[in-house]
Formats: sequence, structure tokens, C-alpha cells
Amino acid sequence: MYIAFLSFYAWITKYYSSRREALIVSSLVWSGLIIVSTEFFSALKWITPFWIRTFWIIVTSVNVLLIWQSRKSLKGKFTISIPSQYGVWEKSVILFMSLLVALLFYQGLYYAPNNYDSMTYHLARVMRWTFQKSVSHYATHIPRQLSMPPFAEFVALHSFLLHKSDVWFNSIQLFYLLLTCCGVSLIAKTLGGNAHIQLYSAFVALTFPMSVLQATSTQNDLVTGCFLVITYWLIIQIWQKPISYFPIWLGTAAGLLTLTKGVSFIWLVMPALVTALVLILHLTKHRINIKSFLIVGLSILLPTVLLPLPHFLRNFHLFGNILGTTPEDQKLYACEEYTFNAIYSNIIKNISLHFKEPFIDNSAEWIVKKIIPENYLNNPVNTFPGLNFELRITEFSEDYASSFLATLLVLVGLLCLPFFIKKIYQNKPLFFYVVSILISGLLFCAMIKWNPWATRLHISLFLLASPLIGFLLFKIKYLVQFLGNTAIVFISIYALLFSVFNRIRPLVEIENVTHFVRNKPRYERHFPSHPQERIDTYKNISSFLADKDSIGIIIGADSWEYPLYTADFSALKIPRTVCHVNVENLSKILEKPTLLNFIITESANTDSLKYGTNTYFRIRDHSLKTLQLFQRDSTSKEYVNWVEKNKMKENLPKLIAYMRHDIGVLMYYKQNQQSIGKSFEEWLPSSAEWHYQNKHQSPYFVNGELQDYILSFKEPDEKAIKQQLINIMKDDEGVKQYYAEHSQEIGKSFENWLPDAAQWHLDNKDKSNYFKQGQLIVAEKETKAIFDFVTPVRQKLGFLSLFLAILISLTFVHNFCSTIFFQ
Repeated sequence: MYIAFLSFYAWITKYYSSRREALIVSSLVWSGLIIVSTEFFSALKWITPFWIRTFWIIVTSVNVLLIWQSRKSLKGKFTISIPSQYGVWEKSVILFMSLLVALLFYQGLYYAPNNYDSMTYHLARVMRWTFQKSVSHYATHIPRQLSMPPFAEFVALHSFLLHKSDVWFNSIQLFYLLLTCCGVSLIAKTLGGNAHIQLYSAFVALTFPMSVLQATSTQNDLVTGCFLVITYWLIIQIWQKPISYFPIWLGTAAGLLTLTKGVSFIWLVMPALVTALVLILHLTKHRINIKSFLIVGLSILLPTVLLPLPHFLRNFHLFGNILGTTPEDQKLYACEEYTFNAIYSNIIKNISLHFKEPFIDNSAEWIVKKIIPENYLNNPVNTFPGLNFELRITEFSEDYASSFLATLLVLVGLLCLPFFIKKIYQNKPLFFYVVSILISGLLFCAMIKWNPWATRLHISLFLLASPLIGFLLFKIKYLVQFLGNTAIVFISIYALLFSVFNRIRPLVEIENVTHFVRNKPRYERHFPSHPQERIDTYKNISSFLADKDSIGIIIGADSWEYPLYTADFSALKIPRTVCHVNVENLSKILEKPTLLNFIITESANTDSLKYGTNTYFRIRDHSLKTLQLFQRDSTSKEYVNWVEKNKMKENLPKLIAYMRHDIGVLMYYKQNQQSIGKSFEEWLPSSAEWHYQNKHQSPYFVNGELQDYILSFKEPDEKAIKQQLINIMKDDEGVKQYYAEHSQEIGKSFENWLPDAAQWHLDNKDKSNYFKQGQLIVAEKETKAIFDFVTPVRQKLGFLSLFLAILISLTFVHNFCSTIFFQ
């Protein structure tokens, strides 16, 4: 999919002198194709791996063919030359940006998606679309899966169908963040900024704490910010060239924006007014004919309306409005009073969210409580119901992180604004750009109730403000170079801290700062702050149901659904019937009676439940804690057999390893070798299986559980113990290393020296690591030997993968940054 994007970019570059413009247009074409193809295949119920892969193969092949045909005109288009005015400092900034992007890229690949909203609805809807081969609405206990704009999830849907994995999901927002950096640098250039200002603008956009945190998540705020930045850049272009190809791209960007996030309607108010004003001014001042005016207007309007139209129609049909909101939603999020005091208090409270730094202490909260009317501090007319105003210390969280430095620079800029207002007014695009950002922020505070997680919605405005902050940084650096350099270094360190100590995707784990998920298996990284019993429950149910069909789900409106499908992607059955049952919200009209084999619920209050004409019986298993599984078969044999099969699959290798060095087993085999009629290695698996099936008679099991700590066996004589010890030491990496270092003074071959070394350990049991309480430690020592071998290899592979990821990212980012700042 990304290869298709690069092929678009390589071809479209032919028509643009600026590679940045080509990059922006490529992203709009690519994103628009994702929407059109998704809706087309959905209408035919062709949302399957075959059709999506076929589509992208065709698109990429056509682009490659066009590139080949245009190879002469593309010659020299991708050469890179760094501006001569860039010194060591600017090159260091680019190097830092490259390293940060490489780090974020690796971080996104390493972690499984684990954002709360993503587990609930962002990615859960992707799986449901995959199962039903369509993006049409369905019955669900989580209405947000239906109503929320779906563009970012459309991208994830294509990624999943191409790879049948979620490994690339966390890269989607990073991809659009890089496009945003390109967009803000273009805005800075269009507003009159030099190469230094363009660099600092992109640097600021990349290093916002919320940018760094969300760049490795499956949220959609950075995707929203990207299309908003592109929209504003295109408006400035239309200001200068109304009769051009820009209007259709503006309509495409606006359509993509509305299909990404509901709050986009607030962000689009000012762009719509400014665009209308620009066209009217050109119509009257430059006497553009009515036909051209209508063509430009329709070029903007049609993509804006048509791209999100299918989703809006689905919402209107089910909810009665295009946003899919209910009266309850409006009471939760929309302000109910528009008086001066209500708006003023929300402005102050929203700004204060970015002053939660430890060194500020409680001063910001104290000041806010003093300067706003007391009756509007926690008033539900402009505050999220049930919340009281308070400022918690900033967290390394993508839901609550503040942007203190950026806010401080913006406030400094606003204080300086009166001194430059005349100069800004003379630059009409700059004037309307600044005014649009301020009014958009005012509209947000007037229309959306205050809540502590609003900082992630503010990121769109901060990304828009990046060119202005870039101007300010350059001005500070020009006036006092040391102060400007210090600010840039501080911003860099600040951004790096948020990446390294990301609360749910940390590179370094610290108690009370991050959740301890870094060294867990990939599936368990879905659950950054959950008890192990919840993880085990989800994993067991997900693994068992991976290849099953006809599954019903009864969960709450904020429950985690996505991990129910991700434990075993290789076995995941696609398509299949997965449906929410006993739905009680508006989507219940879409619920269709279905014969189900299994039902998953969060309730444990009953041993059976009724659905349709069938009765489902609870499967009793001690590992199912937070979810319960019901099966139509009253004996629940299928699940019981599956559990036993998986336990045997897990335990048999351990059991065979223990038995291989058990003196009693060796003696038994020697005495019965003729009647067994097999070699020792061939006989071991069947013998281990007997022990597993007869746990009550086996010395390897206690209370039905395999004892895998220390197995102390009866050892008939010292000769047998010595031979057993030799067998263990032969594969011990520590022994091999010791021999390699002392082979000259030992003066014997490894095989001849082993009996003497084993005899020493026998004679010195109190000093030997192979013995505990005089008994030979068989299982523990073998496990340790395996671990000693595997750990260094795993560490080297981990380091190698990190090195390769950084190397590839650096190569890509170096070229990307060169495109952004130099061409």
C-alpha cells in the first residue's frame, strides 16, 4: 500500500516543479483512492484480501508503467542539494528529526495497538468490516463503531487485508505526521518564510508531545491535523491562483477531513468562509466570469460532499443525522450555553490544560480558579458531566499530554501581535491565516465542553500554528542566538522524553511513569494496565474462536472488543459470522436472528442463557475470569478438548526434556528395551503422553499440574549420576566457554576432560551449580542451559532489528526531509 503511494509520488512529480507539492497531491490521490475503492468493494461485498490485493497490484503496476514511460522527463527530479545557508546547526536539527522518526517507526512496529479507543471501536470496527466483507452498519453494543468518521480505519482495513496482521497499524499516523511536516513547511514558504523558517516549522510540528505520542498509536488526531494543514495550504494557493488545479485538491482535502473526525466541522468553518471570501473578491475585483467561478466552486464542493457521503447516508438512515449523534451524546460533549462567561471560562480552562508541568506546581490551577467565575468552574453547561476542574501533573499519555512549550511560544506570539499587526495585515494570506486559527480555537471552546482529554483535540490547532512558531523561533534565534538554540535543544529533549517514556508503549520502563509491557509477548502488549487474569481470559477465548464461525457477543458500550480477534491471526477465519446480540441501542434494528455456536458475555451471573430458540450453557473453566464463554452444546466438549489439546501441546516438550535426563526413565528403558521395540528418542513422546493422560499416577504431576521447577529423581548410583551430569555439561554454554579459555592448561580434548569435571562437581556438591540440597538439578539446569544459549541470540536479533529499522528509517527520512526543506 505504501509502495503504491511512492509510485504515485514518483509519477506525479513529473507535473510539479516542487516535490513537496507532488507529495501533497500524491497523498490526496492515494487517500481518495482508499475511500473510493473501499466503498465500491463494500457495495459488492468484496472487502476481502483477494480483491484488495488485486486492486493495489493493479494500481502499482499502472503507476510503474507510467513512470517507465515518463522516465526521461523524470530524470534529475530526485536529486538532492542542501541549501548553502544551512550550517552545522540546521543539519543537526535534520539529523535529530531523522533519528526521532526512526525511533517512532521502530516503536510502532514493536508494540501491538493498545490505545483504549482503538481496542473499543477504532480497530474493532476494522475486524467487523473484514468479517462481513462490507463497511455497512451492523448491530453493535458500541455505537461509536458506526457513527464515528472512518477514514483512518479504512487505511487500517486495507493494511490488514494486505498483510493479515496489525503490525503496520501504528505506522499510519506517523505517515500522516510526516505529510503534515511537509504541509506546514509549504505554508511557511507560501507565507514568506525562508529555508530556516520552513525547517523550524516542520521541526515544531514533529516534536509536539502529542505528535510524538500519537505517532505510534492508532488514534486519528494526526490524520485530522494533516488534512487540516493541507486544506489551509490549498486555500492560500487559491488566494493567489483561483483558476487552477488547486480547487479540486482543496475539495478532496476537505472531504477527507470530514471523513476522519467529527470535530472537523468546527475546523472547517473558517476555511469555508475564507474560501468563499477569496472567490468573491476575485469575482468582483478581477472580474472572473461566472462560468469559471461556478467551475471553481463545484470543483471544491463536489469532492467535499461526495467523499464522505456514503458514510453520512448510513448514519442518517440509522441515527437520523449525518454525524450519528444522539441527544445523550450532545449533552455529553456540546456546550449548552453561549454566554460570555461560559465561553471565557472554557478558553481559560482549555489553555490551562497545557500548564500541568511539575515545576509549575498548583499555581496554574489556583490562578484559573481565581480569574473565572466560580459558577462556571464545574458547571455542566460547559463542562463534561461528572467532572470537576483540576490540573493533573502532565502524563506521557496520548490522551492527556500537554504542550507546554508550544503554548508558551504561542502566548508570547500573541503578546507580541499588537507590535506587528500592521505588517501582518499587509500580508493578506498571513493575516487571514492568523485570524482563522484564533477564531477556530474560539469556536472550539464555545462549542465543546471542557474535559481533561481535550489536549489531543488541540493538536490540530497546534499543527496549524507550527509555521507561526517556526517564524517566532527563527526571530528569537536571529535576535539572541544562544536563546534560540537553547529553546530548540529543550524542545528536542522534551520530545525525546515523551517518546522514550510513552506510558503504554515505553522504550524504557519506570515505575509509576510507564506501564510494564515492553518485555511481554506481543499479544499481551494490547493490555498495558490490566491484570494477568484478564489477559489470559482474552487470549484463551481469542485463540479458541480464531477458526470458529457463528459467534455472538454481549458486552458494554466501552468494552474491549478488538483483542477478541487477534491472538492468532494465522488461524483467523475470514469471512465469518460475528455479531453482537441482545443489542439495546438504535442499531438493534440491524440485528438479524442467527444460529450461533458460541456466545461471549461479560456476565457471570448465570450458567445458561437463551438466545432465539436455543439454550447456551456456560463453559466452566477457571482461566475465564473477566469474560464468560457459552456454547450451544451442553457438554461443552469442543472447548474442553481444545483446552486439553493446548495444555498437552505446551507441556509435552517440557515433559520429554525432563524424562530424557531422568535416571529412573533411563533404567526403565534399559530393562524393557526389547519389549518396547523402539529407540529411546522415538519412545519418549509416547511415554510422556502416557504420563500426561495418567496425571494421577505420574510423579511429574501434582494436583494435575506439571511440576516444572526442580525434579529430584531417585538416583540409583554415583556412576549413573555422573553420566547424567556429563550429558548436561556437554550442552552447557558456560562449560564450553570455560574450556575454551583454559584448554591449554587442561591439556585434554573436551570429551576426555568432561568426566573429570563432572567428578569434581560430584565431590563438591555444596559449591556446584548443578546440585541443590545434594540432589542433581536436572530440569532447572537444562532450562538454564537453553536460556543461556537463546538469550544472547535474542538480544543480538533485537539489536539487529533495531539497527536495521533505524538505518532504513534514516535513509527514508533523510530523503524525505530533503524533499520538505530543499525542494
